[in-house]
Amino acid sequence: MRKKIFVQVFFIALSFIVALVSTYPKVEVTKHSDLKNLSCGWPLKFVVHDDSLLDPPMPWKVSCGFLRGPYGQGSTKEFNWQYFILDAAFFYLLILALYHGKDLVIKKKQEK
Repeated sequence: MRKKIFVQVFFIALSFIVALVSTYPKVEVTKHSDLKNLSCGWPLKFVVHDDSLLDPPMPWKVSCGFLRGPYGQGSTKEFNWQYFILDAAFFYLLILALYHGKDLVIKKKQEK
């Protein structure tokens, strides 16, 4: 019983970590107007940065990751908790499907 609880807690923690990591791929920005709404997260965008007051050379690669702070004056970050929870739930269900799918494949191989 403890093992099952530990596995579920581990899967929940892993799903939150995967949701946070989904914000880190770098995005190439080619226009200054694109800096106004840098969105990231997958499958739902739950982190939005506004770096419109910056004037970097274009094209510019930027990560709008969860732990990235604002770059300077006028730079803001918004975090949508509901979308974050939905993303984590999506990854939790995906991890459960993979885990139980593995068990089904092993069970079918043993039957043969």
